[in-house]
Amino acid sequence: MRQSPALWFVALEATERFYARHFRQPGDVSASAESEQLERDAGLLLDEMRAIARELELSEALFAARGAGERMDVEGPAEEAAEDALIGLAHAVELVRYGGAQLHNLASLLGGVAAQEAVKLATQIFVPLDNVYVVNGIAGVAAAFRI
Repeated sequence: MRQSPALWFVALEATERFYARHFRQPGDVSASAESEQLERDAGLLLDEMRAIARELELSEALFAARGAGERMDVEGPAEEAAEDALIGLAHAVELVRYGGAQLHNLASLLGGVAAQEAVKLATQIFVPLDNVYVVNGIAGVAAAFRI
């Protein structure tokens, strides 16, 4: 699974759309229907990622060839093809596993970044971030994008 902040931006935008459509975070399900619902959520989230990629005019080649209704535990050539894709079901599964939780270490990091940007605005010495700032806590990288 690739760890580029740009790819996670697409994935996080997909979670926002998922929330707008289903009124819950992907992966935020009751324990009784957990495994089947998690698989469905991951497929739906991957479909949202593909839709965002089309809107941003990104290539479909970025994605693994699996979507809603397809199993998460596929092994063999299909799994290897998915690994070659830049973004795919592995990203969706990670966001579904996360289930809308808020991590205190990332919250404190983003609070520090926001404070730094406030100081930049108040002092008018440095140029503040423009538009989108994505932090990837898995790989420990961050990037700013102008969308």
